[in-house]
Amino acid sequence: MDWGQRKTYVASLVDFVPTKQQGKPGTRRRGTLTYHLRIRGDKIQVCKAMFQNTLDIGEWSVRNWVTTSHEVHGMLKSPSTRTQHPNTAAAKEDKVQTARNFLESLAKLPSHYCRKQSQKMYLETVIESRTKLNALFQQYCDDNGKQRVSRQVLIREMKDMNIAIHKPKKDECNVCCAYKYGNIPEHEYQVHIQRKNEARKEKTMDKRIAEENGDVQVLIMDLQVVLLAPRIYANANYFKTKLCCHNFTLYNMSDKEVACYFWNESEGEVKSNNFTSCIVDYLESTVDETTNTIIIYSDSCGYQNRNVTLGNALLHFAVRQGKVVIQKFLEKGHTWMEVDSVNSAIENKLRRRQIFWPAEYVEVITSARESQPYKVVQVDHTFFKDFSDLRYYKSIRPGTASGDPQVVDIRCLKYLPDGTVHNKLHYSDEWQPLPQRRRRAHGDPGVINQLYRARLPIKDTKWQHLQQLKEVLPADYHHYYDGLPHGR
Repeated sequence: MDWGQRKTYVASLVDFVPTKQQGKPGTRRRGTLTYHLRIRGDKIQVCKAMFQNTLDIGEWSVRNWVTTSHEVHGMLKSPSTRTQHPNTAAAKEDKVQTARNFLESLAKLPSHYCRKQSQKMYLETVIESRTKLNALFQQYCDDNGKQRVSRQVLIREMKDMNIAIHKPKKDECNVCCAYKYGNIPEHEYQVHIQRKNEARKEKTMDKRIAEENGDVQVLIMDLQVVLLAPRIYANANYFKTKLCCHNFTLYNMSDKEVACYFWNESEGEVKSNNFTSCIVDYLESTVDETTNTIIIYSDSCGYQNRNVTLGNALLHFAVRQGKVVIQKFLEKGHTWMEVDSVNSAIENKLRRRQIFWPAEYVEVITSARESQPYKVVQVDHTFFKDFSDLRYYKSIRPGTASGDPQVVDIRCLKYLPDGTVHNKLHYSDEWQPLPQRRRRAHGDPGVINQLYRARLPIKDTKWQHLQQLKEVLPADYHHYYDGLPHGR
């Protein structure tokens, strides 16, 4: 049979029995379908499942073909002439608005890894899946006396509002994904893979050197995903913004010692000067006279690892201490590092653990590895320094003219005790002097000013949310949240 004959045949085996009683206004049910199969010329009634399985046809196709056939023969009214409930459109709009109000009420964060111009917002990490989100939504509907709304409406509104569930550091490489779906050429993908392999090979070689040679230290650094305080299970937790806490970790490949610098948003930001302060403090406190070369691995995050502020600070350290400092950057999308095991251990320790104020994170981080406890440095606003006054170089760009390589093309930077900087665009290249004119530091280069004069105020709305969360916190912690500076 062709499609037309199939439709006619199926429709002839299904009878439509109109409803005997008029339903409520607006109901879409107009009758019941009964299903039959022909056996030796007789129509024998069967159940819907047997009918569909015998003909290998879906429920939607059956209903569509039967409805179309009956409408053609005048047994049903055309969909365009159906009587609709006057409030159907209003009810649909009300459901959409309910979903939108719920999403607006949830606490959100910008992604730590996204570009500045990105407008996408992420739900706080306490919401880990769409299933959890939908459960909260249904409870929200019940608590506010609203009719329950389907999960599909909720997900559609999330997309329209540019909101996503944050999945920290689990993303697949953009270039690899684009190649898998045929959106980038083969040669571009092969260059990407070559850079990835070169970076991993380089890190393996340096790790072996650090283990065998006492005058070389290899460090790996990374910033953990934002930690929130308080971290509790009360329902109010999902609808209030909370205090953001930051854990910047440095991992020594030689002896596997770990140092974690911990602060919250009232004590410092997440800008180049903040990370530079942590790195310089670590180098000054751990590097001894026996060390001649320091190699630092990191991802390619610009404001965190690859910027002129950190570059000038590392050069300043190299000049003062007579050391060689080398920065190496892993390929974007393939930045797995040993320091990730530290973050994983901390996250495992935090499972099913409530945190009432930021200081409790210090205890968790310290005890995350029992055999060799992590060292935690809890810093405040007086710790951070302003390294932007060090102006040895105006830029670390490896080119000066239009079309020359950019900062993002750098794979390695070497800071020498003589005050010069060299770079590589590929791991296999030879070192080249940075083609930028060196400048003198203004004033005494040994004096670095404080970055902050006082604690940083948080937003008024966040402070108010924290005050409301005190209802589900032990009274011992109320004083801390009362004392947070605010006024933005």
